[in-house]
Amino acid sequence: MKHFILIILTIFLFSCKKEDQNININITTETSGTLLVKVLDNNSTSISGAKVAIYSYVATSSSGSIINILANDSTNANGEYYAGKLLEGEYSVTVQVSNNNFQYREEIDFQIIAGDSKVIQVFPIKNVGNIKILVLNYVTESPYSNLKVSLLKNSYYMNSTPYDYLLSQALLTETTSNDGWVAFTNVPALQSYSVLFHYDSTHYLLNNYVSSNKESTKEYSFIISIP
Repeated sequence: MKHFILIILTIFLFSCKKEDQNININITTETSGTLLVKVLDNNSTSISGAKVAIYSYVATSSSGSIINILANDSTNANGEYYAGKLLEGEYSVTVQVSNNNFQYREEIDFQIIAGDSKVIQVFPIKNVGNIKILVLNYVTESPYSNLKVSLLKNSYYMNSTPYDYLLSQALLTETTSNDGWVAFTNVPALQSYSVLFHYDSTHYLLNNYVSSNKESTKEYSFIISIP
């Protein structure tokens, strides 16, 4: 009888050991989150067709970094772009829209946390600043008054470029005051503009670039000589 009990106990223990060996425990750790970008105008109305770029900076062996573009697309009819899953980490998004012949851009840095659903609202048309320019005569150092100053689309121009074509590229035009100052308001930021100083088609000068910063005023001074 004792031998019989011992045999049964051995079989039972062996069976338990065999079943234990077949038990698998899977532990999954979430390493990504999701991103939804919403592009809105100043009235919080959705903007469809806005260009959206999502990227990160990857360190290089030379202590620098390179841009790793993860997405380059446009918003849908609801003004949204769903980027899907992104690994936990730090990223940037750039949004660009066209409005009334102007190009508006906004850049936002953000962080993805594993398991979270990130929603970013972007208002690119609000990203504007002001520019003030002082224009002085190179010979007399006196202010240029009643001089037209135009901000042109950022492109490559030369002084030999036809005057009519330069005017066609003008986004904003103002006239200097008696003390040589001219002011531009609500200029789209994060981009640069060529500057055209002109009285007429025979008296004009194309000069360097200017740019604006969001919600601030940048001042420039130019000492020039109009032909």
